[in-house]
Amino acid sequence: MANIRRPSDAELASELLQFTTSLDQLETPQDVLDGLHKITNQLCQLSVLGALLFPVRWNDWSVIQKGKTVFLHKSLPEAWWDEYVEMSQKDPAPGAMMARLALAPFTMTETMRMLEPVGLDRWPQELALKYGMRDSLSCPVGGRWVVVYWSKNVLCERLTQKNRALLFMGATFVAIRLQK
Repeated sequence: MANIRRPSDAELASELLQFTTSLDQLETPQDVLDGLHKITNQLCQLSVLGALLFPVRWNDWSVIQKGKTVFLHKSLPEAWWDEYVEMSQKDPAPGAMMARLALAPFTMTETMRMLEPVGLDRWPQELALKYGMRDSLSCPVGGRWVVVYWSKNVLCERLTQKNRALLFMGATFVAIRLQK
């Protein structure tokens, strides 16, 4: 873990502030996610997974559509989303349920430690590991959106509270832009 770079709070804040002020100039959802990914990947070794607008009805996956209510970044392993949707229809992911109810960012590692799932309930973590995603940081925005970052590293001990707050700020502005 010693070779993993931690960005200074000022550096991350400066880059994310510049990004948020340029969001209205970005024309497509992919441009928005690419801009956020460029900063988070360079400074935090975090990839952008994507953003999801939750359905009004709890767990109504029939209304979730790529390019309309879910925007995936190209850094996401290609087949992950299809497997995730299939598994979620059978057994909702604890992280998705938490993102719908949470007010602050949280990592998948923290969720799994808190819930201590066994057997089938471990599928979200096992699926992520299958595709090289060791951890993720979910940023719930306004009860309707979640913007998620993923990493090949465990995040809960690596990200400072200020880093999380700044990443959450970036996610909030991304959700607002995608809503437009």
